[in-house]
Order: sequence, then structure tokens, then C-alpha cells
Amino acid sequence: MSCRCGSSALSRRIRPEIFALFEGTELVSFAGKQWAPGRVGRDSGYQYKLQNADLGLILLIKNYNVKAESPGPHLKIEVSPHLIEQHSPKQLQQILDELAGQLLTALEISQCAVHLAVDFQGWTPPADLVPRMRCKSRNVREFDGIGSIIFDEMAATYSRGQSFLFGSAAALQCAIYNKTKQAKAVDKLDYWENRWRDGDNPFEDETGNYDPKLDVYRVEFRFHHSVVEQFAQGSHSSSGEILNSCNYAELATHLQGLFEYGLDTFKLLHRVAYTDPLWTILRSETRFLAPVDRFVYRRYYKTARGFSGKNIELMLGNAITLFARNRMDFPSCWAALKSLPVFHLVEEYYREKGRSQTWLKKHLAKKLDERYVRYGMAA
Repeated sequence: MSCRCGSSALSRRIRPEIFALFEGTELVSFAGKQWAPGRVGRDSGYQYKLQNADLGLILLIKNYNVKAESPGPHLKIEVSPHLIEQHSPKQLQQILDELAGQLLTALEISQCAVHLAVDFQGWTPPADLVPRMRCKSRNVREFDGIGSIIFDEMAATYSRGQSFLFGSAAALQCAIYNKTKQAKAVDKLDYWENRWRDGDNPFEDETGNYDPKLDVYRVEFRFHHSVVEQFAQGSHSSSGEILNSCNYAELATHLQGLFEYGLDTFKLLHRVAYTDPLWTILRSETRFLAPVDRFVYRRYYKTARGFSGKNIELMLGNAITLFARNRMDFPSCWAALKSLPVFHLVEEYYREKGRSQTWLKKHLAKKLDERYVRYGMAA
């Protein structure tokens, strides 16, 4: 088992002296440690990074979309599994808070994102894994080659059926992949082999059961910080106590509950109505820290009840106009709308007005036809 976490912070202002660390490419000293400075691609959302792989930390600094002197999410700290293992949640949180305090003039923790993974041998992905996976992901894309795996698709297959991905990077993802090949690709096989020798393969009864001749596979659930915040607001104990966590130290005892939620959200079936034995073993044998008993894990969603719906109607009207300009047929338009992460709000809004999805589909098809008839190619 392994856990990787990230923590975001809201700052009033980045300390001005921090930017001097990125004037060159040589190692720099910060917070009593040596760091490799550098710039980050725009896709990360940040401009700079300080990295210490030996320590197991990456500091992503200065949000691309917010000025340095303005309040904003200017810091994200990524923590590796080996640093998490070396410290208690409370000790680790103290390390993160101290680093943030030396980077920012003031800080407010926004939430923690976590990756929960289990490694094992004695199992390989079946050829029909994708159709046997029950989840909300709609798209399936296939890629060859493994290299450095970056999961950002709705559902994907990597390296000729050895790696699979379900879900969105901005929500909850399930990844199933050949960890041996991935560790070789990023030159970390030695580290992971030491971990596996010290670990316990749930498919074997005896201890010390790592076999270097067999590939290790991993099942990993990746929780975006926005999803964790939904759990923090929507989960509660049997006595009514709300989870209400905002950092890793407060979330740590709930990792087991999140992992089991992942198993329920992405369910691998053996056949119709029967769960695959792999999922059964993962549920019975996997333990993250000391779990909290009698806790109900639910995600809190903002609903359409609390606003007029004007934004929804404007969004749909503008979307229909853009679809018409591109001469799209209605099935393609409907598929595009359903792929939106906010489509559940659209459905709920019309449901509150007594309209079914069938009505909405016919209504939008009629609007698309009207665009073509009234405005033609100028729609």
C-alpha cells in the first residue's frame, strides 16, 4: 500500500525574497534544505517549483492566473510515499505548515488531495477489463507505450492493455497499471523492490513473498482536492459528527473509508452481478493507518435548488448556437452536453421544474432545428 498527498494553500502574498531562488539553475538553500529550482509548464497551474526528490517534496509556487501580490492559491505541496511513511500525520502536517509559512506572508489551507494505491502480484488484467468495469466514465481511449504515466483522460488504456485509467483528473480516478514497468521507466525500481520485499502480497499467505520474476500491478484511486472537500462537508459519523477536515493530519484516519468508496465507485465485475475476486481481496486485506469506525462517507454536492437557473439556460442557448455554427447533428450535440462535468446540475434544474431528461432532449433538438431554419449558416 502507498499514499501520496498534495496540499494547497491560499496566501495573501508570496514573500518577495522567494523569487530570487529562481534566478539561476543551480541548487538553492531554502528552509535548511537543498532544492532544485525550476519553472513549470502552464498545465500545472503554477510557474515555479522547488524539488527535493531525496526528501520527497515538490513545492509548486505562484499561481499562473493570480498576481504574486494578490490573494490566491499560490502554493501546492506534493508529498511522496516515502516521506509519508517516515512521519506520523501530525508530524508531516507540521513539516508542510512550516514550509508554507516560510514561503507565504500568510496562509490558509484549502484542502488535501490524496492518491491511495495497493501493489500486488499473481494477477494480470483480463482482456475484457474495460467492459467489466462498472463506473460513470463514458469514453475509452487506447494508447501504446508507457514511459512516464500521466493520467488525465476520462478512460484510457496504456501500453497494450497493461495500464488502464477510468475517471477525470479533476474528480476521482481509478488507475490499474503495471507498476514494475512504470518504476523502470522513471528509474525507481530499486526503491519499489525494497518496498515490496518488506510488504505483504495479499494473494499469498506467507510473508516475504515478493517474486522479482513476476510483474507487480497496482490499483490506485486518485482523489482531487475538490472531491476531498465534498467528503469533508458530506460525511458524518453514526452520532452525526461531520468529517470537516481541511488538511492531511485531519484526513489521515479517513483514508480507509475513501479507499473503500473508490472500490464501490469503480467496481470490477467477474460477471453480471458478481464482483471480481480482486476487488473482494482488496476490500478485505487493505488497511490505511487506523480507520475510523461507523463513519458514513458521502460527497456533498451543490444543487440547482439554490439559484434561478438563468446561467443554465444561457449556457444551453449559447451551446446550441455554437453547435449550429459548426453544423453538428443533434446526437453529437447531446453527447457533448452530457460530457460536461456540470450536466447533473442541468438535469436537476429541469427536474425541479417537472421536466424529464426526455423532455430536455426533445426541447434542445427543437432549438437546434430552429437555429438552422431561422438563421441557416449564419446561426
